[in-house]
Amino acid sequence: MHSGQQGRVSYRLVAWVLCAAFAVATIVGLQLTKPEPLPMPRAEVRGTLFELTIAEDEAAQAKGLGGSESIDWGQAMLFPRSDDFARQCFWMQDMQFPIDIIWLNSESRAVQLLEDFSPESYPDTECGPEGTSHALELRAGSVQRYGIRLDDHVLLTLR
Repeated sequence: MHSGQQGRVSYRLVAWVLCAAFAVATIVGLQLTKPEPLPMPRAEVRGTLFELTIAEDEAAQAKGLGGSESIDWGQAMLFPRSDDFARQCFWMQDMQFPIDIIWLNSESRAVQLLEDFSPESYPDTECGPEGTSHALELRAGSVQRYGIRLDDHVLLTLR
């Protein structure tokens, strides 16, 4: 073989090896740098974490937990207050189980607690005080079980 042809062959071989190594490194690098999944929205009160479902729009807030069979310990539904209402009120339409409700002010402090709100109370409503910013619906008995009290701070991690 002519020495010029040998040089071209070895350059081609080196170029091919470098391209293959780059491709492998890129694939491995992409797999190692997968983004972390976003944390679940959650609330923490008195050291207890609650996994949140957020009732983000008017339809979700009107339905709430209605139609659900239950809510587990450590779960809650968060109701951000709409600016259209002076007070945040709840009813038990289509509810199958009782709940506890915690109303929060703008500093995420519990300003009103309602325990064991029963489905049999429908069509009556229960309203929090004016100026609340959020409310949490929890499994009935949660306020007692976790020792939740007025003025407790609720740390909300929404995203």
